[in-house]
Amino acid sequence: MNEILKRYKYIPIIDAGIKNSGSAYEEGLKRNVYVMDAYGKKPYVGKVWPGSTTFVDFFHPNATQYWQDMLNNLYKKIQFSGVWLDMNELANFCDGACDATGEPAIFDYSKDLPYQPG
Repeated sequence: MNEILKRYKYIPIIDAGIKNSGSAYEEGLKRNVYVMDAYGKKPYVGKVWPGSTTFVDFFHPNATQYWQDMLNNLYKKIQFSGVWLDMNELANFCDGACDATGEPAIFDYSKDLPYQPG
């Protein structure tokens, strides 16, 4: 049986959305790596497969180390051969921001924008 298992490769599918609870989320908060809301005060909340999610800002200087550390933590638990980065375009099932539960946020475009389109 072990010979058969050695021939197979395990490649987890990893989405860019980080569930808004748990150690990966808390670590992202500590490192300040998330895309922020329009006011720059708190992480932008969206909704993807796990529900309420935040998204790592790929341009943040801490982002690469964050992903390396999170994947290393996963590898210590489950040894994998590679990673399939799925939905890397920061997909969001809400039309705009969501509230903390992952439901669409009520957003008054006439008052809440930090700028007014011309």
